[in-house]
Amino acid sequence: MATPPATVAPAPPSATPTTANDVPAKVETPTPTKVVSKTTTKPGGKTQASRIPLEPTEAIAISDLKEARAAAARKDVDTAVRMAQRSYTAQKTLAAHYLAIKLRCQTRDMVNGPVELKKLPRADLTQQLIDECRSNGIELKK
Repeated sequence: MATPPATVAPAPPSATPTTANDVPAKVETPTPTKVVSKTTTKPGGKTQASRIPLEPTEAIAISDLKEARAAAARKDVDTAVRMAQRSYTAQKTLAAHYLAIKLRCQTRDMVNGPVELKKLPRADLTQQLIDECRSNGIELKK
């Protein structure tokens, strides 16, 4: 009986690349992007967040605010407040918030007046609006 020929094991691949095609591709590592803050620094070290726009720019918010102002002019407070709230729900603006706050304070609404005041940052409230509410017995909690 003849013995089978010896088998040769294949050589393992070399650990170092031998040709240009064998060089692993350089992978770019993503660099973290810079986060842009909406907070600005005033001279003196005070910071101020970006402000809410004064007047609406979206059609539905403009229309609702116009209706709210018309209702306020004819002394229809409930409709005026409701339309102002619809306006600032469609687009958050200071004009709609100011109108709702002013009407709540003028009617001495002790329940909803403070609630309307809390919907805006204190920095966005005008001193005139705060004074008007205060003169009608509605205080802004600190």
